[in-house]
Amino acid sequence: MHLPRDPMEWLLMAVLMAALMLGLHAVRAHLTHGSPMHGGAVMRLATWAITRLLAVGVRVSILGPMMLLTVRGRTSGADRTLPVDVYAVGGRRYLVATHGIGAWVLNLRAGGGGTLRLGRRREAFRVRELAPAEAGPIIRAALGGLLAGDGWRSRGVRSNLGVGPDSPVEDYARASVDHPVFEVLPTR
Repeated sequence: MHLPRDPMEWLLMAVLMAALMLGLHAVRAHLTHGSPMHGGAVMRLATWAITRLLAVGVRVSILGPMMLLTVRGRTSGADRTLPVDVYAVGGRRYLVATHGIGAWVLNLRAGGGGTLRLGRRREAFRVRELAPAEAGPIIRAALGGLLAGDGWRSRGVRSNLGVGPDSPVEDYARASVDHPVFEVLPTR
């Protein structure tokens, strides 16, 4: 982890952490009490804060084992960066599209790889998309503990995937059709 060296960096980290905590609190209130806060704005704020923390090397594990993913846009050609969860299962690493097939999934499919970053550490990688029969057990292993929880994130992921901790592996395989799994592989 990168620790700040000067007071301004400490101040920036404090502001980012405060923004993250406020954003997460607002998301939680929105999900549990239907607060009037607009969910899109809250998610943009939380994503902004998480991205800044990961960029300076602060591990953000409140939502999962996160890193910054950079992939080339399939139509624009511009680099796109966002925080993603990187799950380790059986000594291998995976990206799981817990929120469905979004732009990063389509860009990763088109480009075949990208860069993962935490602070100054960067890692170029390529991917292999898993077939549903192979992806089902990976989703279950990677997200099983989260799916068994009672928190707002657990409820959200269960709702997104349509599976629970006791669902058969076939249900996880069916979920992987709309929630693809990519194995992270070294570049050649």
